[in-house]
Amino acid sequence: MAFLIKRGKYYYVNFYSEELGKKNVRKSLGTRHKDVAQKMVTELEKLESLGKINPFSKGFNPKKVLQRNTSDESTDCNTVSESIELFYKSKNHLSPATIGAYQRALDHFVELNELSDVHPTNVLSYHFENVIFKKGITSATRHYYFRHFRSWWKFLLKKKIVEKNYFPTIRQDLPRIRENTRPKMISEEELGILFKKFDEELERKKDLPEFDPNLVQHWFKPIVALYFYGGLRKHEAAYDPELSYSGLKGENLTYEDGELSYISLPPTKGRKERLIPIIKELKKELDAYLKIR
Repeated sequence: MAFLIKRGKYYYVNFYSEELGKKNVRKSLGTRHKDVAQKMVTELEKLESLGKINPFSKGFNPKKVLQRNTSDESTDCNTVSESIELFYKSKNHLSPATIGAYQRALDHFVELNELSDVHPTNVLSYHFENVIFKKGITSATRHYYFRHFRSWWKFLLKKKIVEKNYFPTIRQDLPRIRENTRPKMISEEELGILFKKFDEELERKKDLPEFDPNLVQHWFKPIVALYFYGGLRKHEAAYDPELSYSGLKGENLTYEDGELSYISLPPTKGRKERLIPIIKELKKELDAYLKIR
């Protein structure tokens, strides 16, 4: 049995066996990122269950084991589809949203060019250009495809599955992305107007015969305040059943001397855990909501 522990800034794997007389062994994973470390522990548990490793043997090194296991995975890709699957395995430390972006781009690339069963070495520059420079898409979309295709192709170059790098030439023909000059955030004054209108509309609805107090959307002001004052990403506050990390939970709220002080967020889009300080404007909305909730 293996589980994850943290010592200082780094994560360790701890192996435990009752069969060997409640024996323990702890080994460094050499990473500060919890999501990466957890995936490493899962892979080590799998290897141990298959009898491929003995963590209690002298000189056991989990980092070398995982590196060897990764290199042992076949890079003899006979089709584009196989090479893409291998690429996804190398990216399994990323968030589901990021993996999903790669899948959408590469699925479109394969389908449009009918490359599923073609050997990667038979992929040519014009296959990428068919997608990146097709008519009717925006400059931002062209760059989106370019980035995701290039990342996959760099992986294949690194694995020596392919030899030719087409992307420096393709990049020269990419149009510039038009800068978006629209404001990316509302002002605090506009936020105040929004909340005022919400309160006014709620008061108006209370006089209606069909008004149901159980249907009042009390979540609206605190969740908008979280985005505005806390800078939370969409699904760090809102819930999505398809994302394991989505939705702010009670366990994310940190109290000091009985006062709500911080929001503690696990790794989501990136690899870093974050502490969000709760300023008084945000605290006002959260406290009001928590009294109801």
